[in-house]
Amino acid sequence: MWFSPEFDGVFKAHVPVKEILMVSSAMAILIIGCIIINAIYSGLAFKPSVSFVCLALMAGISEETIFRAMLIPIGMRYLKVKNRAVATVIISSVIFGPLHLTNIFVGADPVMTLIQAFMATCGGFVLAGIYLRTGSVIPGMIAHAVYDFINFVTDPTINEKGVVVSDSGNVGISYYVIILAVSVTLLVAGCYLIRKTKQETIENIWQTKWSN
Repeated sequence: MWFSPEFDGVFKAHVPVKEILMVSSAMAILIIGCIIINAIYSGLAFKPSVSFVCLALMAGISEETIFRAMLIPIGMRYLKVKNRAVATVIISSVIFGPLHLTNIFVGADPVMTLIQAFMATCGGFVLAGIYLRTGSVIPGMIAHAVYDFINFVTDPTINEKGVVVSDSGNVGISYYVIILAVSVTLLVAGCYLIRKTKQETIENIWQTKWSN
């Protein structure tokens, strides 16, 4: 269906490169925020590996394919509500974030997994906003993979399989306050991408994608 005459595809962008870069820069909130958190509370590490490159690419491509490239076009085509873009972002993000809780079954620390699920839900708003504002899933895939790779190599509590196996003694209210602040900022950034003044732009992009 991605390549059918009915749909303009998930890869073709409908805005200039400058706009793509500006919209995608919202992911910098998550990247910079996690680097700061890791540096303060976990003792910033740098442990690059081929395995982490592969894991980051796999997550960026597969998760953006499922939660953005598949769910969002379905929502934009079939949801019959006034603000279908907003509804689609909420639905896709609320599915995307909590699914990270399954990491508990592969040995992830329960508390850190809850935090990860919350941050992923907030991040889903940004990634969905990037897709809606550009019409292409590629910027989101790149931003997602870059974030995952940087987090893998800078967080010493993540094992070689990309799973957070401990909280590294991260106790204290300040840690959770910063996590909450980064997550809420990310959520606000995602909402800003799909704000009311951009609804017409989003609708024009998606009407074009479905009208070919």
